[in-house]
Amino acid sequence: MKKHIYILLFILIIFITITGCNASNVTENKEGFILRETPQTYVLAGEDSMMLMPTVTLFENGNAQLSQPMISSYYLEGTGHYEVNGDALTITYDNMISAEFAISDDGDTLTLKSADLNFTKSGSVYQYRSNTN
Repeated sequence: MKKHIYILLFILIIFITITGCNASNVTENKEGFILRETPQTYVLAGEDSMMLMPTVTLFENGNAQLSQPMISSYYLEGTGHYEVNGDALTITYDNMISAEFAISDDGDTLTLKSADLNFTKSGSVYQYRSNTN
């Protein structure tokens, strides 16, 4: 009887080890866009982050946050939701604020196409920045 329990425990440990080792920090949605980590942050590149939206943050559960620069008196309350359609990323907040980005460089770069938000500029580029740096 003890031998059967040890065998079952051994099999259970192997199963947990194998499935645990196959777990990944990479999350892919149905459109093929890959989140390497959560939250995944994109930082404004080559522009003045004191004057323009400095970051875009995406979460595994489909939520997103658009930041506002220090000079802004406007506060985006709560979180928005993002959707990916091909190489387009759209972030929408309940209060009808939205921003649309083009995705490029295998998801490392977002380029702002349009936004219903102050302190943004079409063509602004946001680069993926790992949270481990």
